[in-house]
Amino acid sequence: MFLRGHQPLKRSRLPRLPQEITDLIIEQIASEYQEDASLLETLQACALASSSLRIASLKYAFSEVCLLVDRLTQRRAKKLFKVLDPTGNPWSPLRHIRSLELVVEPRRVPPGIMLSMRPGYYLYSWKKTIEENLHRLAERLRVWENYLLKVLELFAQSPTLERLVLRSENANLSWSRINDSIRSTLYKIRCGSSIKSLHLIGIRHLDQSFIVGKESTVQIYELTLQNVKMRSEVPIPFFVTPFNGLQHIEKLDVSSNPDFFSLFPSSPLPPEMLTRSLPKLKSLALSLYGSYATPYVIWESVCCFSTTLQSLEIRDVFFNDAKHFPNTYYNSASLVSLNDLPNLKYLGFTTPRLSLGYSDSVFLHPAAHVLKSVTAPHALNCITFEISLLKTLQACAVSSSSLRIASRKHAFSQITLLANRFTQRRAKRLCKLLDAKGNPGSPILYVRSLELVVEPLRIPPGIMVAAHHTYYHSWKDEAEEKLRLLAGRLRFWENCLLKVLDLFADSSTLERLIIKSKDAGLSWPCVNDAIRSALYRIRCNPSIKSLCLEFILHMDRSFIAGKESTGRLCELALRNVNVRNEIPIPVLTTPLDGLQRIERLDLFCGPDFLSLFPPTSHFPLSGVTTQTLPKLDTLAISLYGGNANPNVLWRSICSFSSTLQNLQVRDIFFSDTQNFPNPYYNSATLVCLNALPSLKHLSFTTPRFFFGNPNSIHLHAAAQLLKSATAPLPLTSISFDIEVAPRLQPGKERRPFFYFLQVDGSTVLDQALTCPWLVNLRRINIKLIMILCRSRDLIWRSNEPDNIYSPIDEAYIRGLFPLSSSLASVRFDVSVKTIYRVI
Repeated sequence: MFLRGHQPLKRSRLPRLPQEITDLIIEQIASEYQEDASLLETLQACALASSSLRIASLKYAFSEVCLLVDRLTQRRAKKLFKVLDPTGNPWSPLRHIRSLELVVEPRRVPPGIMLSMRPGYYLYSWKKTIEENLHRLAERLRVWENYLLKVLELFAQSPTLERLVLRSENANLSWSRINDSIRSTLYKIRCGSSIKSLHLIGIRHLDQSFIVGKESTVQIYELTLQNVKMRSEVPIPFFVTPFNGLQHIEKLDVSSNPDFFSLFPSSPLPPEMLTRSLPKLKSLALSLYGSYATPYVIWESVCCFSTTLQSLEIRDVFFNDAKHFPNTYYNSASLVSLNDLPNLKYLGFTTPRLSLGYSDSVFLHPAAHVLKSVTAPHALNCITFEISLLKTLQACAVSSSSLRIASRKHAFSQITLLANRFTQRRAKRLCKLLDAKGNPGSPILYVRSLELVVEPLRIPPGIMVAAHHTYYHSWKDEAEEKLRLLAGRLRFWENCLLKVLDLFADSSTLERLIIKSKDAGLSWPCVNDAIRSALYRIRCNPSIKSLCLEFILHMDRSFIAGKESTGRLCELALRNVNVRNEIPIPVLTTPLDGLQRIERLDLFCGPDFLSLFPPTSHFPLSGVTTQTLPKLDTLAISLYGGNANPNVLWRSICSFSSTLQNLQVRDIFFSDTQNFPNPYYNSATLVCLNALPSLKHLSFTTPRFFFGNPNSIHLHAAAQLLKSATAPLPLTSISFDIEVAPRLQPGKERRPFFYFLQVDGSTVLDQALTCPWLVNLRRINIKLIMILCRSRDLIWRSNEPDNIYSPIDEAYIRGLFPLSSSLASVRFDVSVKTIYRVI
């Protein structure tokens, strides 16, 4: 026998994907990264782990760099320099970085790194001056290096950097305090050939040359200036004269300090100065909060920019009061004219923040004056306002024919009518505005939502509520009602509220109806027959798709889903609604023709809601065959203030529809386990999750203001529901909103929050979330709201343990759910919110 020569084994290489397919995979991850920031770690791991994925993923994983300049700048910049240095590193991410953001904290930056210590500044001291001199000496001896400067020099040579952001915290950065070397390097980055976007925030004494210098021949397309003060006391140059550095700007955002407009000349600009300094500007946003400006100055500045402006937004501007202007301010011959911008398509106004104590006319009149200045057909497509300025838009839609069609569909899409002691006056004006007789452009053609808010305690008798049903009934109210009825028959008086409702009853565009009672419950039998009939005709309108009833007592079941209501109702919300006859709300028991198209149902019921149901012991789940809502997609049910039987609740949910995909069970007080027999927790219980074969999203919310009672019953009920599955479920996401608020009383044992979470069924719920039938589960979201409450006699006691009120972090919550949080195919999200209260 002899041994043959040993031959080395041939290793078989795995097939390698073509580079084109690899690039497509990375592009798909990058597209999702725009919506989900957590995928950035995946891109970075691909860039570092696989050479085939490195090139494709580097341009996405390292496309943005944010460098914080504070006391740890040197350590942070040194690590960044090693990563970005292209010397001997062909895979340096530097060539893929497109955005650089430099965030400076002037009060925390050590002297000599970026800011110089000079006498007269608030940070000046002899110790920091010595430290700065030592830094300079060490740098000359090459014993110490400024890594921040080295990083900036790398970016100054980058051919791919497109965006530069220089931001100062608290707006305390003075440009003159920056070291000459740092300033010079920033100027080189600004003048780079690839820079297209420049953002400066919170900088004082800035050089004008940094924005529009002669040497900056870069084609900047986007410029943002927020709280920027120029060094020289002259207007910002691009407002008055053209500059080569800003000829290509398309988007400009200016937000300045209160003395911003003091830089402008008070008199109108002469014609020779009206040079279009920004000939390609398309979007302009002005945020001039805290400054008192005249519309003249603003409009002159806007018109000096460009005639190609398409979007203009004026926000947070304090206009001077009208009494400070001459009478020509409100004349059509004023210099303020919308015709100066022929290509404008978007116009937005925003009132100043914290503008308490100022009259609305100070803000409404200038905006209305600008809109009414149109003397020729204009191509304006959209006008947006804050809610407080909606009246201005409505007034312009009525008074200006050129803006009527463009603005009415936005201004009159929603109408809220308040029924109180001023109802007649308010409804009379609205009726004149909406009446379509002889008015082909009536705003009623654009109204899609009608909300009727009733104040039963303040509405006069005879208009909507009968006098003998009012809360403060007297013989004067009855006499007033009879006089109104007599005047109505003699045609001396008419119910304007009824006329408005009759107009909406015939509307073909109304899609949503909301009836809401304020301050007290509205009894439906107390409403006049004429008003009830008009509301019923609106409800039966074929165009109605959404119905919301709130705080209404003794409601007719026919109004919710009667035989005559053949509309295409898709959304129904019942909040604090009580049905007149003592039987369950019809949508929960029997099929109704008026609700066959319901896709979303929102129930907010009182404590006696489930008492209307028959006992479920004689009605097994298998006997529920009738689907009352065959197209129901989303169900949100809230049972506050009472104790609910999970079996009764589940039987009601299963009787709705088998097409249910989203279920939200919120604010429900489940009865204690002592009130139920032992089979309540057995798998043979009537509660079974497989009864909803289409369910994909499940959400639980514990009751609000849940003081003193344990949460275990709620978590056990949710766990039992998940464990009831006997076949694979289509569930893809489950969310829990848990409120923990133990009541601490004198003389009783005070335990920390850790105890309440450990005993409140987290282990049982964690086991249920790993049920083998949840094969399609991809996301678990747990939101914990901790309400830290102290009794007044327990505040500031020195003998209380410190851990009673100590907050809980996300890592601790993950530790309570070790099984579900470790699932590889499930994304486990945790959020913790702490609320402090004194009881």
